[in-house]
Amino acid sequence: GADLATNDRDVSDALRIANRVMKLHMKKYYGVVQSDQNIQSSVPEMWRPFQLAFILNILPSIVDEENVDRDLVDLIWFPTGGGKTEAYLAVAAFEMFRRRLENGEKGLGTAVIKRYTLRLLTTQQFHRASILICACESLRKTKTNNLLGEPFTLGLWVGGENSPNHFTTNKEAGKGSLELFNDMRNADKPDNEFQLQKCPWCGTRIVPEYIEEDDGYYGITATETTFKFFCPSGNCPFHNRIPVSVVDEDLFQSPPTMLIGTIDKFARLAWDDRAKVFFGGGSQNILPPSLII
Repeated sequence: GADLATNDRDVSDALRIANRVMKLHMKKYYGVVQSDQNIQSSVPEMWRPFQLAFILNILPSIVDEENVDRDLVDLIWFPTGGGKTEAYLAVAAFEMFRRRLENGEKGLGTAVIKRYTLRLLTTQQFHRASILICACESLRKTKTNNLLGEPFTLGLWVGGENSPNHFTTNKEAGKGSLELFNDMRNADKPDNEFQLQKCPWCGTRIVPEYIEEDDGYYGITATETTFKFFCPSGNCPFHNRIPVSVVDEDLFQSPPTMLIGTIDKFARLAWDDRAKVFFGGGSQNILPPSLII
């Protein structure tokens, strides 16, 4: 509309790309991911009127920094299973693309934060966001010149009882990702404690049900200074790396494009200055997050 910012080309391009991403997301979520659970979804790969109305209604306040609606919290309400998640994920995708198209390298870093209370942080929501990020990354690889070379990534920032805070064991925070990974490899029946249970794109298990002789089957690599997921399937485009991380130290080293955090983590911001990297801190050239869900 007329009240959008003057850079309408970037806005329209971001909206088109976000729609392509959401089509991929819907196809993966309602097709590949749920098919192995014998769930036959009747949700088509199209927008419902309330979803489209929500998306278009709040775009002006996202794009225009002078828009009066930026002082408001936009609430989307609809019965469970009605499609709320797709609506706000579409807005997140739009903003992640718009930042890069409009601001170049200043638009890198953490663009979107999803904040949950502990009881609302569900595996399903995390998995849905991981599918979205994989879809964004799939599109970015075909449009590198416009969307820059830095991958779109997802980070899970939660307490140590749900995901390791460190690469190696810490007295205060418990076992690190390396020790948890080693415990898993030494178990007769491995238990994946790293939240991401399956590849978001093809559904392959990150950790096998039983030990295999070849450790390469595990979709995880962990060292004293690194952690990453990859899809064990050699046919998957994310065989080299799944753009998701769940280890705090890894997130501080490489701030994710989208960060899912619990409220207890945000309450600790005053005690851990490393988290400033999520807000553009430490670099004068990176914008702070521009969308909070």
